[in-house]
Amino acid sequence: KGRKSPARFLDILSSYDSKRRVEELKTMTDEEQDVYYYLMGKYGANAAKEYASSELDRKLSERFTNNEIEEAKKFGEQHPIMGIGTNAIENIQGSSAYLQALLKKPGNDVDLNKGAFTDYKVAQATQEGIKNAARNTFGENGAVDFLTDTGLSITQNLARLPMGKAGLAIAGLGSATGGYLDARNKDGTEGQALASGAAQGIAEAFFEKFSLEGLRGLKTTPVYGARDFIKNLARQGITEGSEEMATELANTLSDRAIMGKQSDYDIAYQNYIDAGYSEKEARVRANIDSMQKIGLAGLGGALSGGIMGGGAMALNGANTAAAGKQAYYT
Repeated sequence: KGRKSPARFLDILSSYDSKRRVEELKTMTDEEQDVYYYLMGKYGANAAKEYASSELDRKLSERFTNNEIEEAKKFGEQHPIMGIGTNAIENIQGSSAYLQALLKKPGNDVDLNKGAFTDYKVAQATQEGIKNAARNTFGENGAVDFLTDTGLSITQNLARLPMGKAGLAIAGLGSATGGYLDARNKDGTEGQALASGAAQGIAEAFFEKFSLEGLRGLKTTPVYGARDFIKNLARQGITEGSEEMATELANTLSDRAIMGKQSDYDIAYQNYIDAGYSEKEARVRANIDSMQKIGLAGLGGALSGGIMGGGAMALNGANTAAAGKQAYYT
């Protein structure tokens, strides 16, 4: 009763709320707005704001993030080229979500729809939209998904590459955020989620260092012919592939150690048991699933290393030619 117009409602909100908060409050239902205006009229703006911040806060942030996810997925599917850039930027912005969880005040629960968590989820949604675009064009199969994920991984690495050691830290934090959310989605405790995030973040940063060192080396290593080019390309592909396999293996082991029955391996094992397999057969199949993930990680890393290694050598060659031309004319 007596509900104000949406325009007037937003004017009131924008006078003391951030831009994101205004967008969250737009998702309020008519009933929630009635309560909001009642409190504002009877007790003042602070009481209305307290209502929105306490009772409605998580509902509003969840609605806002879900809307952002749907928009990002549509954007990635309809504009895949622009979506590639958005995915790389949002991945960088969302990487700090793990710190958001790690540094929370004691006793406070983490809102997984606030701050950098929204950026991380938007990055994942954009990636899914781009994969949908690729499926629509090339068909739905594992190879299309694999190549799309590998290509997006390359662009994410390229976006972090100019940042040097900071980029390495961002990659580690991004993996930590993924590990944290994965554990929370499997109903793990907060302690399990933080431990899983830390384990995956450390593994990513530690092993990624070797592939980055290889790329930096290719930017200065002389290439005298096709044989050198192929040899260096193979070396970087092997380095990147082995790094990704080592990271995936470390993540598999830490997942089992930290999550126990909630680990991916144990969930797969139980699914096979439920499907009618014997305990032995279920363990064999769960082990095969784990090895396939490790193998695919290695294959994606090798492909990524080869492409990025070729780019690094091309840049090296261009710089060498430019330096030689300058020396000739001087």
